[in-house]
Amino acid sequence: MKSLSLPYRLFLVIVLVHGAFVVMAQREIHFSQYRYQGILINPAYAGNQNQVQASLGYKVQWRGLKSSPTLMAFTIHRPIIHQSAGLGLQVNRETFGKSSHLAMLGCFSYKIRLAKGVLAMGLETGFRQYVLNITDLVIEDPTDPSISPRQTFNNVDFGLGMYYETDKSHVGITAKKINGSAFQQASLLSINPQQYYTLFAGRKWNVGNSKLLLGCFLNYTFQQASLLEGNATYQTENGLVLGLGYRSTQELMFMLGVQVKKFIPVVTEDFTIGYAYDYGFTALQDMNDGAHEIVLSYRFATKPTVSQILNDKKAVHPIFF
Repeated sequence: MKSLSLPYRLFLVIVLVHGAFVVMAQREIHFSQYRYQGILINPAYAGNQNQVQASLGYKVQWRGLKSSPTLMAFTIHRPIIHQSAGLGLQVNRETFGKSSHLAMLGCFSYKIRLAKGVLAMGLETGFRQYVLNITDLVIEDPTDPSISPRQTFNNVDFGLGMYYETDKSHVGITAKKINGSAFQQASLLSINPQQYYTLFAGRKWNVGNSKLLLGCFLNYTFQQASLLEGNATYQTENGLVLGLGYRSTQELMFMLGVQVKKFIPVVTEDFTIGYAYDYGFTALQDMNDGAHEIVLSYRFATKPTVSQILNDKKAVHPIFF
């Protein structure tokens, strides 16, 4: 990376110090390829397919900057009770500078038939931990009793979601960090995770033997500017996935993925690999190489089989998405 001018260096210092000492009003972890990890944004998504789905995602923002933000998330969910309910687990960790946020949340969803689709209602609950580690920072007065090398805040939190899906379209709404106000401020670490709400929707079209999916995503909090995103994903007959999107934070997203089972016929496993690159148009973009993201998704069938489920009048059969 080329050398930075003095104004850029000062700006970088301000950003990193602010991120290390004040962790407040942060949005939930967000991936450009969120369709592979639906329960990260909506607990009602749990068990929406007649398969077990496990996904692992990793994202690094502002690549090239020291202590740049990184996101890592593992999710797994499956249908239960004649496919009329779902269970899921998500574990995600975000780091930025000297601060980190860890979340371990369990999800439950219940589904009912409604009109031409399926309506799911979901609940997530679990554990959140915020940590600030200042062991290698220079402190003017290290004897100050209010300063400790490592500060940790733990709390139980929960969220709610609804998700409706037909064979061509879907829409979901979520309320997250509902118990966020239980965090308190202490010493150098200010914790104030705001409740926030997400709305996402999409519609799918068949283009010959290929598919085109248009989607939008809205993230809203009371104390931050809303995050709005639009995206288009094209999936070819042989399993190649191409995507393009734009985020209101002045970021252009490029996505490339492959469904290995369709792309390589000899492979029988339902395995998808996805990569995304976010390019920003802000001044900070001159100091880094953008954001890189990779997601691995694996799906495997459960018993009973899909044909048995379709013949089971008790079953709610969500559409594959």
